Amino acid sequence: MTRRFVLGAAGAIAVIASANASELPAASLKEVPVPPYNWTGYYIGANGGYAWNTGGKLIENTNLSCDSYSSYSLDGNTWYGCGPYVTKHTLYPDGGFGGGQVGFNWQAGRIVYGVEVDFQGAGISDSTTLYPLSPNISGAHAESELDWFGTVRGRIGLTVLDRGQGLIYFTGGFAYGGAQTKVWDSFLGSYNQASRSETVTGYAVGAGFEYAWSPAWSVKGEWLYMDMGKTVSPNFSEWGWSGCVTNNTNAALVQSYNIARFGINYHFVPAYEPLK
Repeated sequence: MTRRFVLGAAGAIAVIASANASELPAASLKEVPVPPYNWTGYYIGANGGYAWNTGGKLIENTNLSCDSYSSYSLDGNTWYGCGPYVTKHTLYPDGGFGGGQVGFNWQAGRIVYGVEVDFQGAGISDSTTLYPLSPNISGAHAESELDWFGTVRGRIGLTVLDRGQGLIYFTGGFAYGGAQTKVWDSFLGSYNQASRSETVTGYAVGAGFEYAWSPAWSVKGEWLYMDMGKTVSPNFSEWGWSGCVTNNTNAALVQSYNIARFGINYHFVPAYEPLK
C-alpha cells in the first residue's frame, strides 16, 4: 500500500514538472551570444605583392662633338661636325616583392588606431635601349632597379561585419627604399658603365581591408601609393677613335610606385572581449 502511494506521488510530480517546463518563455532558451572581436594588441606577419612605377620619366642627355670627317643620320637628321643631342625615353620598372611587418592596434568603440612597420625585398626593374649615339658607338642602354623598400605608417580604420571582425582602414606615413639607376654602352668591343645606388625617401598613402577568421589570425589586402623622389645616375664620358666623339650621358627616374599586396598577421593577445 505504501509502495503504491510513493510511486503514484513520484509520477504526479514528473507530470507537473514537464508541464511547467513547456510553459517557460522562449527567451530563456536562446544561445549565449559570441563576444565582439577586439583588435587591440601587437601582431607580426608576412606580405607579398606586385609594384609598378607611375613616374616613368627617364631623360638621357647626350652631348656630341666630332670632326667634320663625315656625316651620319640619327632620328631622321643628318649630323655634321659638333652639336648637342638630347634623347628622351620612358622606363616603367615593375615586379614582385615579399617581406614582413610588425604593428600594434588600439581599439576604441568601432574605431581602430594603429602603427605598422614593414620591410620588403624586391625585384622591380626595367631597362631600355637608347639610340645609337655616333658612328663609333654601337648603342647605349639605361636601367632602373628598386631592390628593397619599407614603410613606417599610421593606420586608422572602422570595424565592420556582425562581430567587428572586419576592418576597413586608411594608412599613411614614411617610405624608404634602395634604388639603382645606371647607363652603359659599348664602344669598339669595350664596355663602359656609370651607376649610382642610393637610399631614397618619401611618403606612402593607401587603404586596405583586414579580416580576422580566428582570435589569433587575420588576412589583409592593401593598396599603397609610394613616392620617393627622383634618382639620377652619374655622368660618364666616352671617346671615339682619334678623339672624334665625346659622349656625356646621365639618366633620371621618378621613383613613384603603385603597390598591391596581400598579407597575413598573427595577433599575440586574445582577440575577443570578455562578456560583461
